[in-house]
Amino acid sequence: MIACVRLPHFASAVARQQLPIPDWQPLILARYTRRSGKVYAACDEAQRQGVQSGMTLSRARALCPSAQVEPAAESRIQHTLHDLLTRLLPLSSKAEPSPPPYPADAALWLDLGQLPAAETHQMGQRILQALPDYPAAVGLAAGKQIAQIAAQATAVGAIQVVPAGETSAFLAALSLKHLPLHPDLQRRLTLLGLSTFGHLAALPGSAVQLQFGQAGLQLHHLAHGHDPAPVIPYRFEQPICAVQILEDGVADRHLLEAVLCELADQLAAQLSATAQTCQQVCLGLDLADGRYLEAETTPRQPLAQVAALHRSLCRLLDQCPITSAVVRIVAAVRRLAAALPRQLALFAELIPGSQRIEQLAARLSLRHHPDSLLTVTLNEATTSLPEHTFRLEVI
Repeated sequence: MIACVRLPHFASAVARQQLPIPDWQPLILARYTRRSGKVYAACDEAQRQGVQSGMTLSRARALCPSAQVEPAAESRIQHTLHDLLTRLLPLSSKAEPSPPPYPADAALWLDLGQLPAAETHQMGQRILQALPDYPAAVGLAAGKQIAQIAAQATAVGAIQVVPAGETSAFLAALSLKHLPLHPDLQRRLTLLGLSTFGHLAALPGSAVQLQFGQAGLQLHHLAHGHDPAPVIPYRFEQPICAVQILEDGVADRHLLEAVLCELADQLAAQLSATAQTCQQVCLGLDLADGRYLEAETTPRQPLAQVAALHRSLCRLLDQCPITSAVVRIVAAVRRLAAALPRQLALFAELIPGSQRIEQLAARLSLRHHPDSLLTVTLNEATTSLPEHTFRLEVI
């Protein structure tokens, strides 16, 4: 038996727990970049007024002018989900959270093993009692996806149990929209009039596979009650953090960059001590007005050097809309991996390097004016004038 816990509008619920926002006021969480901000998540009321994840903040404010806009603290959202998962570990050692991001609902799965049918509803009540701070709905079934569908189909605070052997009958009248399908697959299903699991189960499996491929065939098997997907136990990762408290508050950009340099040095020292590299850099800022800002980046290559970490943190600082003095800075690195040794060549070859420069120049010429890229060639003749020691040529 597998239990799925659905946490509706989880990001908004976490923000309301941490910010003084009235329950009646709509809430929009935003993710900011250097150029603009976009909607990360929205509460139920804002979604009813047309606000959707990914749209620009200007359009979201036009659709829901009474909403309060706050920056999305993604690391806090994920940390809260992990805390809720920890509360459920006494009920099952095999627990799995839904992967980020969380613009809508979040989910937790528990593998309950061979749970007697008479104890399933009682187990659902124990799960709800373990999560009193957040609204939740629980679905229990023999499969992971079927339990998720059961949780989606039931109301908040309720428990839906799908007995073994009755899966096909339970799914027959339910909409396929209860599953997070690819938009293109969802559109094609709608065009063909296939809106419920019963519609899909009535078709031959070969015809479904011919029309929708392997994804359609898996959906056809699910409509017949076949759900072999297991619960993958989650491994809690301990990130490396560096914290600096600024008692008087700092608003000057140069001072903040100096603090980030010290934090980058601390992170690099910890990475070096454990012979690790990081594949994600995070920055969190506590402001004097009570707001919390955060940003994260995933570099193309693993990082471990002070200079690279400092550059990443400064770029993240640019993404944070700072409205008051900063009183606390948290820098963290995640997705840690062992540092792999690299064999260096004894004699460097010049030809591959020159080829890389030519390839880079070709790519840059597509983005910039052709006359803006020049080559510098040293003159062999000696001269007393510096400007005659080289010549410039357009690539």
